Amino acid sequence: MNWEDKEQVKKGNIGENIVDQYFDGQGYIIYEPRQDAAHLIDRLYVKDKKKLIFADTKTKAKRNMYPDTGFDCKHYKDYQRLQEMGLEVWVFFVDEAEATVYGNTLEKLSELKVVNHNGKTLRYPWECGEIIYFHRDSMIDISLLSVEEVSEIKSHNTRNYDYEIHG
Repeated sequence: MNWEDKEQVKKGNIGENIVDQYFDGQGYIIYEPRQDAAHLIDRLYVKDKKKLIFADTKTKAKRNMYPDTGFDCKHYKDYQRLQEMGLEVWVFFVDEAEATVYGNTLEKLSELKVVNHNGKTLRYPWECGEIIYFHRDSMIDISLLSVEEVSEIKSHNTRNYDYEIHG
């Protein structure tokens, strides 16, 4: 199977396009990898040749049983290396269950956050196996998704269970 034919890749491409539209509307120039290969970040957004945002987009809903979302620890370590070079790294989540795009800088996501959830004390960032999780409250809302965008993302869903929406 070709890489671009995978459902996760199609879903990811939709999310990246949604975030691109947001930054395009804010007057940013968008740079993206040319090769169809593993890459460090999805995009570089540049405004007025002065403001640089190194960004990666995750098209996925937050977890059902926890107030968080996350991604591979190995990617987190890659982003940390960029941050250590003084570069601003953002991680965006395109969440079809909440119909929202949210995210924050890696610096803000990496700040310790202690929360009580269902009688348990949780400390974020929380490494669990090969995934690192970040509390949803550590993120800022960027934009809302349209009904059409939510539907398109859901058409490429690979989760084997339904989402739960918590108000």
